[in-house]
Amino acid sequence: MDVDNISPSKAKSFACEICQRSFSRLHRLQSHLRSHRNKKIVKQNKSSVKEEEPDSPPVAEEKEQVNENFDDSTDNISDKKEDPPCDQSSRVTCVCDVCNKTFSSKCFLKRHYLIHTKEKPYICDFCGKGFAQKGNLNVHYHTHTNLKEFSCYICGKSFAQLGSLKAHLLIHSKIMPYVCDVCNKGFTSKCFLDRHYLIHTGEKPHVCKFCNKGFAQLGNLNVHLQTHSKEKSFECRICEKSFSRQCLMEKHYVTHFEVS
Repeated sequence: MDVDNISPSKAKSFACEICQRSFSRLHRLQSHLRSHRNKKIVKQNKSSVKEEEPDSPPVAEEKEQVNENFDDSTDNISDKKEDPPCDQSSRVTCVCDVCNKTFSSKCFLKRHYLIHTKEKPYICDFCGKGFAQKGNLNVHYHTHTNLKEFSCYICGKSFAQLGSLKAHLLIHSKIMPYVCDVCNKGFTSKCFLDRHYLIHTGEKPHVCKFCNKGFAQLGNLNVHLQTHSKEKSFECRICEKSFSRQCLMEKHYVTHFEVS
């Protein structure tokens, strides 16, 4: 199974009503529309600026035009802040004095330093979460949209990111490249393996804010939080008695069928 050749439809079905340019993906059209809005804002504020430079195509649009026919999980979504352009004349071997990682240019090294300084200049417009790399912000944006344009051709399940689809396809192919070195259990992605490791380490990073009880899995914490809630949203279908947790309701439900 060649998961590397999976890509969404190349049909350009999203057209700009201002300049009639077409795009194959909705978020690219949305990004393009921002450029029209930005030009309008600049024109309105022109009187407050001493000297305006001649209009030039936005950097984001140039990148979009070049990469339009390629799959990229870090497509340009936000024009709020761009990575600084790299000067070709600065292409030398640069070494990070913190971790000794090498880079081909000074600008890449400067961008890398943000990891060590914990600076996060790229901010999500929706939730305010910050990121050190613009690519990570673009990936994060998918959590705020309902766009799931990558579909599994086997079971039809859809995903917002190509990487998520590739990881999903490994389930169908029975390939488990990430193996636990403690129990040899295999997983399709590193995040699942990392989550599994908590079973062996005994670590419980998810803590209840009411009673400080810890849980290895976030889902288990969410279930536990229902015990602190006064809301009883799980109702017995026979006697209409309500419970705060589904498992308690189900335990009660079977008592109606017990033979005395």
